[in-house]
Amino acid sequence: MSHASPSQRGCFRLLIVNPNSSEDMTHAMERAIASMGPLHALDTIMYTAPATSGSPTSINDADDIERSTCAVWTDLCQTRALDAVDGVLIACYSSHPLVGKIASHHPKLAVTGIFEASIAATLPLLRRVDSGLSSRGGWGIVTTGKFWEAHLTLAVHETLGSAADQPNAWFRGVFSTGLNAGDFHGHLPPEMLRDKLTQATRKLLQSGNVDCVIMGCAGMAGLEEIIWSTVKAEYGEQRAKGVYILDGLRAGVEVLQGMVRMQRLFLHGS
Repeated sequence: MSHASPSQRGCFRLLIVNPNSSEDMTHAMERAIASMGPLHALDTIMYTAPATSGSPTSINDADDIERSTCAVWTDLCQTRALDAVDGVLIACYSSHPLVGKIASHHPKLAVTGIFEASIAATLPLLRRVDSGLSSRGGWGIVTTGKFWEAHLTLAVHETLGSAADQPNAWFRGVFSTGLNAGDFHGHLPPEMLRDKLTQATRKLLQSGNVDCVIMGCAGMAGLEEIIWSTVKAEYGEQRAKGVYILDGLRAGVEVLQGMVRMQRLFLHGS
């Protein structure tokens, strides 16, 4: 990898980090980003945790998060992969420690995770009524295994700066499929995958009015049609047209671009 100064280049260079060691998942992410169409003045570099690094092929619990953090951080330091990029996106839908670790060691880099980026992208999309202090709907997350319900719920409150025991007027909760991230890449019969994702989405929609459904796993990229079909079945086609189905990966690319631009606009000395 070239180590030219980012300021000497005419385009943004973003490192998309898959912190697990599944190349299949990285390829799926790459296809999802490509589906966004031509990205003006943007160069995306895909990264997968090395198979020999000790990072798991699927991140399903706290131990997997820790293992992936240690493995990827060690490799990024050894390869100096962060030296020639403008921004880093951690493509694991979790409160992943790599975000804070990279930010603290490379303060001039824009860095976020797809979890944090999805919240940043969602909040402006909620439909306000009257004074703007309330929303006609809310938002929630559809994710993989049961572990993520508690992990992501706590992470949402931490991200929003609210107490975990205090209800949020807009956040509807986290609803799991009972699957692992790897199951979304050919490890399950398609009809079973559809059924599990439909059930989780239905539970979210029945929890209250919903403006935005967040796909809480990078491995879900490309499965919007299943969620959209469920929204139509629950809400009717007309109402469903106003519901966003947000892929954290693609939202992350958009948010990270904005972070790089805002650093250059508003951060003194950048």
